[in-house]
Amino acid sequence: MMTYQEALTQEIRSLPPALLPEVLDFILFLKIKKHTAEDSILEEMQERYLQQELEALSQSYRTRLAEEGKLEQSAEEVMTTLKKTREEIAENEYRQ
Repeated sequence: MMTYQEALTQEIRSLPPALLPEVLDFILFLKIKKHTAEDSILEEMQERYLQQELEALSQSYRTRLAEEGKLEQSAEEVMTTLKKTREEIAENEYRQ
């Protein structure tokens, strides 16, 4: 019994030389198609992971605000506080 590789080799050898470029193009197409599908699956998994991490970070931040009694702050107040914190960190980092 022939293996797939042996059967494929035999079939390719039986083809007229003029068809070989088309066969090669088809094989390359199949490889690219497989690679593209794997890439999209990987990208989708990375996107889901990022969303989960952002959700966890958001929940953690909401929990901290609740503990500090600041959960009812407006988005503008929260952003102002975050900006001030970033500026303080930057000042301390540049001093060193």
